[in-house]
Amino acid sequence: MKLTRRIAALPIALFLLACSQQAELDPNPAPIGDFKLGYAVVSAKGSDVAPGSREVSAEELETALQEAIETRLGRYSGNKFYHVSVAIEAYLISPGGIPVVASPKSAWILKVSIWDDAAEKKLEPSPHTLPVSEPFSAETAIGSGLTRTKERQIKALSERSAKVIEGWLRSDEGPVLLNMGSS
Repeated sequence: MKLTRRIAALPIALFLLACSQQAELDPNPAPIGDFKLGYAVVSAKGSDVAPGSREVSAEELETALQEAIETRLGRYSGNKFYHVSVAIEAYLISPGGIPVVASPKSAWILKVSIWDDAAEKKLEPSPHTLPVSEPFSAETAIGSGLTRTKERQIKALSERSAKVIEGWLRSDEGPVLLNMGSS
């Protein structure tokens, strides 16, 4: 009897989790040092495509991720311009499949560099690698290829990626010069 109630409560729990992950962006976030977004440059040309991925153009990936980065990181009003350069190294845009067993969430591997505009150089010698997958939600619990269009998958993955990049910029592992300002 208890197991039946737990199974019945699962969809409600998944729905609440999905709702909690879709919070609005704060228009005045706490600063990340002196960071102010200059340009966001994204390249997917030459990306490795995982077997079974939905067909998608480099332009679709680049446009979605660039817009997400500009939306999230464009909120910062520091005193110094920094540019965000992202290469999509490999990706999988989940196709439909057998629920749970053979229908993964979409994911990609990003290489991210931050450029100091005034100094005209990268803050770190080599790009930072960030693996990112779609956030867990009621829609993706059985595999996002079954419940989302290709466009929705790319948008969700892009928004999650921008959030992960923002988190990296705030972290102790983020670019050193950004962490020297107020945070």
